Amino acid sequence: CGGFIDALVFTAGIGENSAIIRARTVELVAKMLNLELDSEKNECTKEGIVSTDNGKRPLILVVPTDEEAMICSECMRLVGDM
Repeated sequence: CGGFIDALVFTAGIGENSAIIRARTVELVAKMLNLELDSEKNECTKEGIVSTDNGKRPLILVVPTDEEAMICSECMRLVGDM
């Protein structure tokens, strides 16, 4: 692609809870996106930065989400507009 990214963000059930999925995903795109995963941080983090801390590479982040609350909020907004 030739583009650059600021961060790779993992969210939701799998992204938040599976260090294995994060590691495999980063492994597949690391060279192309100039990513470097900190294996220790990845294994013990459910939220925050899991990339190496060298300041030269894009961040790899784990960000908790609450999809159910967002779906409920949007439904309430739509029903309120009727």
